[in-house]
Formats: sequence, structure tokens, C-alpha cells
Amino acid sequence: MSGLEVAGLVLGALPLVITALEHYESSIDHAKAFYKYEYELERTMSELWMEHLNYDMTLKTLLMGITSPLELEEMMNQPDSPLWKSNELAAELQDKLGVAYNAYLHIIKQMEKQVKDLFNALSIDRQPLNADDLESLIKAVGQPAVNRNSISKFEFRRRVKFTWNKKKITRLLGEVEDCNKRLELFIEKAEKMNQSTATTGKSGPKSTLAIPLQMIHDYAGRLHDVFSRALNGCTQHSHHASLLLEHRMIRAQKKKGLKHVAKDEDQTFLVSFQSPSNPKAWHNAEIQISKGDNSQANLLGPRATQPKVKFAMPPSVGGNVVATLSTPPVPLPLAQAHIISDLCSTLQSREKQLTCSGFWLDIQGILRGTYQAPDRPSRPTGAIITLEDLLVASKSAEWKPLTQEDRHVLAITLSSSFLQLHKTPWLGNKWDKKAIFFSRTANDQHRIDVRHPFITKTYAAPTHLTTSATIPLSTATPAAPRDNTNLLTLAQILLEVHLKDRLENKRRDDDLGPDDVPNAAGDLQTLQRWIMEQQENLSFELKDAVLYCMKCSIDPTTDLGDLGVRQGVVDSVVAPLLEELYTFREGHDR
Repeated sequence: MSGLEVAGLVLGALPLVITALEHYESSIDHAKAFYKYEYELERTMSELWMEHLNYDMTLKTLLMGITSPLELEEMMNQPDSPLWKSNELAAELQDKLGVAYNAYLHIIKQMEKQVKDLFNALSIDRQPLNADDLESLIKAVGQPAVNRNSISKFEFRRRVKFTWNKKKITRLLGEVEDCNKRLELFIEKAEKMNQSTATTGKSGPKSTLAIPLQMIHDYAGRLHDVFSRALNGCTQHSHHASLLLEHRMIRAQKKKGLKHVAKDEDQTFLVSFQSPSNPKAWHNAEIQISKGDNSQANLLGPRATQPKVKFAMPPSVGGNVVATLSTPPVPLPLAQAHIISDLCSTLQSREKQLTCSGFWLDIQGILRGTYQAPDRPSRPTGAIITLEDLLVASKSAEWKPLTQEDRHVLAITLSSSFLQLHKTPWLGNKWDKKAIFFSRTANDQHRIDVRHPFITKTYAAPTHLTTSATIPLSTATPAAPRDNTNLLTLAQILLEVHLKDRLENKRRDDDLGPDDVPNAAGDLQTLQRWIMEQQENLSFELKDAVLYCMKCSIDPTTDLGDLGVRQGVVDSVVAPLLEELYTFREGHDR
């Protein structure tokens, strides 16, 4: 039996064990389950499920280089597919791994033995077996389910027999986890070796952010600081600054020599504010952030990939600011620009003089201006709703439904923006659906503008100020949660956006924690069940992105404060979703 065939059997057997436990759990009352096993049964199912997901993702990584997308989809969805027994694919796998193939085969066979031992340890459907391989075991115990709406992959011919040997099962779960980790690390190293020696590859280069993640993070902080100081001069009202969320990703080029190189240039933020004299009119402004010496700065020429910000000021209650990327030429050197101490007054005084007011922010945090910048189209205005409300409103007859492309773009934008703004004054430590806002589109009051989500911060009027040089933006931030819980939130949002529903609608009583309060463990269980129910409606890219976030969310070593961890989420979540969007738009042959 080839290493490929054994891998397929393990893939098919793990969900069978989980299904057996689910089948048993549903056949006994909760009181008996708690009395006999307390939380061991639920914990075991959860751990097995996560190990199955890890194995699924690792195996998919291994097969991506030797199969077509259709072949890969068939193999991952059908562990009994004849492709698992293909001699041609087995030979390609052996050729891909080279001298490392024997080590791979050893790990896979270890996992095969461990899964068989789990069957025996649980005494699932005891009966004599004529063979010691998983194929015979699967055929003896279960068969593919007919009901495709069922969570389980298999239906059992008879009531499942079940015994519990906690010590043995714990040991076997640990062994499966160890094998999964070794297999993942092993394949990761093999992939790196192939990338370093191959001149071409099927997977191609990865999409990534146009400018480094840390640079975007730093610019967002500088933008907040200048708004805090420069709006001090306004004595009439507070200002509400709303930062537009953008994914800022660039697609990987498939041809050699066309790789994007981020230029070491000043970043430009486009700002639009609502006219005090005409609430329906928007006035634009742009802010360039300089990184160099003021005397040497020469801000001429367009920029190809710059962050943007949009800025709105209602006439009597304050200003709304939203940011967007802009790349205009600038007519003056930075050192000659006038220092701006009161941004509010300057914007209002320039409203009739300039169609788009330009400013510079130098490396010392001093705002300068103004000049006539290239004008930009106005941004939409209207009723403001949160992301949480959007998931409900999208089903309302009052709003036009979101298109599939809208959902793709929104998922990419939210994922990337969370990573860019994590632990900045704009987002803080906690990712929350209530912190993301949308407005109506300008030309259709029944359509929500999901292409331009934004985050709002409030800059208080001087009567509310402290003696600090920087204005506090909001009330005190609550104690920071563990970073990995944010990734569970992201997994939830990705599913909700694509499946047009909310996690709250999928919770069951047994998903709730003490005092019937939702918690991370219960939400993880709900997400697991939701994925199983909807797996036929989920693309590979989306499913993998959600599973990656869930996997990281239960890893105690995950720290989103680590730039490398955040970049890993960009590579494993945002970049694949971007490629899926381009595939949706242009087809596989672009």
C-alpha cells in the first residue's frame, strides 16, 4: 500500500471516530453523560476534531503541488476516491519528497496505527476484523452518509458500543498530536527545499501587502497622533475620526521579473470632510507622511501604493474622518510648507479655495500645508450601521442583498485591516464587530457600501481635555484578552460574512458556558459544527482560512503582538482569499 493511500485512509478514519462519539453522545441523556464522563467526552471530540483539521490542512499542502484543483477537491472530500490509489500520483509524491519519502511514510503509518488503536480503545462496534488495515475497519463499521445535511460523515448500521479508558485515550490523543506536528514540520521543510531548488512551480508567488505590515502600523499611529494634536484648536465641538479599512494587498505576479518592489517613499493619506455649509457636499484633503529630513524632502511624483484616509465634519456636531489610498504629485518641498496648528480651522477656511487640500506630516509629527492636491471623488454618506447590524440588515427587505464579490472583498478587507491596526489607537487590543461601521452608498440609499468599512474614534473638544498633550480618544480600554481569542473572532466573522448568518443563530444550549453565558470554548464548538454542516458551501480557500484562525486561537503560544505571527496570518488567510477573489473575477486561466 502506497504512502498516498495510507494518508487517505487516515483522513477518512479520523472523522469516523468523531462521528462514533457524536453518535454515542446523542444516544444518552445529558445527566448520564455528565455523571459517567463529565467533560471528557466533549473534550475528546473537540481534540480529535482539531487534530483532524490539522491533518486535513497539512495533507492538502502536500497534495497541492501534485494534483489539479479538481483532483484535490475530490480527494479531500472523498477519502474513498480512486485517486488515493493512483500509482501516478503516488509516484509524483515520492518524487516530490525524494529521500525524505521514507520518513514521511513512517509518520503516516504511525498515524494509521494510532487511529486503529483509538477504535480499539473506544471499543467502537466490537466485531472480529479479518484485516488489520483501516480500509477494512472503515468498511466494517460505517458507510457514507446519505443525508448531506447531517453533521456526521457516516451512518452506523447498529447502535455504537462504547467504553472509556481515559488513560489510554489521553495517551493516544497525545501521540496523534505529536505525529501531526512532526508531519506538519516535515512537510513545511520539504516545501521550502522545493522552493529553493525549483525554477518554476505550480503554486506561484504569494500575494502580500504593498508595504510592510509594521510600516502601516506605525503610520496609523502617527496619523492618530496628528489628529489628536491638530484638532485641539477647535473650541466648538468634538470630532469623530473614522479610518477607512483597506486590505492594501498586491497580487503576486506570475511572470519572472515583475515582482512588486515597495518604494521607500512618503505615504499619502486622503481625507474627506463633510462641508459645514452643505452637508451633502464632501471636501477632500490629503496628508502625506514624510520619513526623511525636512530640508531634503522633495514630494514630487505619484505614488503607486499609498494608504488613504477619509475625513468628514458634520456642521454642528463634529467631524467624521475616513481614510483612502492616494498617489498625487506634490508641488512644494516640505521645508517650505506652513505649520498647521489648528486643523479644524484650516480645513474650513480652505473649503472654498481648494477642491482638495493637501498637507504634509513630517517625521517630528508637525503638520504642514496647504496646497492644491488632485481632486478625488466624494465618498458616500448616509445612515451608519455596524458590522454586527450589517449581518442582520443584509437579509432585510429594506436593503439590497450583498453580492458574492462584495462578500469576498469585505472578508479580505476586514482580515487584513485587523492585522494592520492591531494594538494601534484605532483598534486597540480587541477585535469587535461593533467597532466596524458602514454607510449607505451615495447613489442608492437601499444599498450598504461594504467596500468602504471604517473605524471611528472621538477627539473631544477642549472642555473635555486633560492636561496631557494628547487628547484621549475614548474611555479606558478594558483589560486586553488573549491575542488568540481575536483570531477566533476573525474565524467567526469570515464564516458569517460568507454564509449570510450569525454565530448567535447557530448556538445550542450545550454551547453555552456557566450561567448560560457564551464563551470561547463554546463558540469554537459552534464553529466546528457550522463548518461541518456547510462544508459543501465553503470554498477550499475560505475553509482553510477559517480553520487556520481556529487552529491559532487554541494555540497558547499565539501572540499577535509578534509581527511574524501577524504576517503568518496575512500569508495563510488574506493572501489565499485574495487569490480566490481574482479567480472569481477572472477565471483560472488569468
